[in-house]
Amino acid sequence: MNTIEFEINLQNCKHVFLPRQITSDLLYFVGVLVGDGSLPKRFDKRGYRKYAIVIEKANEKYVKNVLKPLAEKLFKRAWSLYEIKRKNRQTKYSLCLNSRPLYEYFSKVFEIPEGKKANKVRMPTIIRKLPPKDRMPFIAGIIDTDWGSSGGERFGTHLASKQLLIDVLDALEVFLGKKYEIREYLQKGKFKSYQTVISKSEKHHLFKLFQTYYPLRNEKRLANFINKDIKV
Repeated sequence: MNTIEFEINLQNCKHVFLPRQITSDLLYFVGVLVGDGSLPKRFDKRGYRKYAIVIEKANEKYVKNVLKPLAEKLFKRAWSLYEIKRKNRQTKYSLCLNSRPLYEYFSKVFEIPEGKKANKVRMPTIIRKLPPKDRMPFIAGIIDTDWGSSGGERFGTHLASKQLLIDVLDALEVFLGKKYEIREYLQKGKFKSYQTVISKSEKHHLFKLFQTYYPLRNEKRLANFINKDIKV
């Protein structure tokens, strides 16, 4: 795949590896970060900026056994893992690293917005320029974090960013052979969300597509696909 060009100041920063080559694993991790991660704007007690990269999910096994080892392999740094207890809700697991170079790497190279990103994030330009088959690892990261069962045996998603959904469907439609409808909803009377749904038969095609280009790694997501009609 392509070489990444960037200029990021590494002076006075603890060592972190910033990949200069686009790989499938890197694209997958960026997809996960777009789906369930953030670059929050945080400050310490003295008012100094903290450059945290954070991914939060309620799926302990996926965060601990898939994302943490992958992050440490890609960036050659240990990542912290925290439990976040929530009253009457599932415990969340937060994977976190404070690193200004890596923070800027994600914000500058992959255009991940700082702070609240839900309604403005999209597939990064550097990834949109790749052939559809090479975008699949990124989309696998999105599917593993932001998609799921959508009634019956259908599969789909609700996203706050219409453009991200368009970007994902643009690649998938090349393989699935049809144009998918995007429906707009108003949540709580003020927040827009955008939904698309893939039928049972098309879902099977989608699963085989990922098996070919980059297998899904979230067991809960795989459970949406594995049934008597699909042999893994």
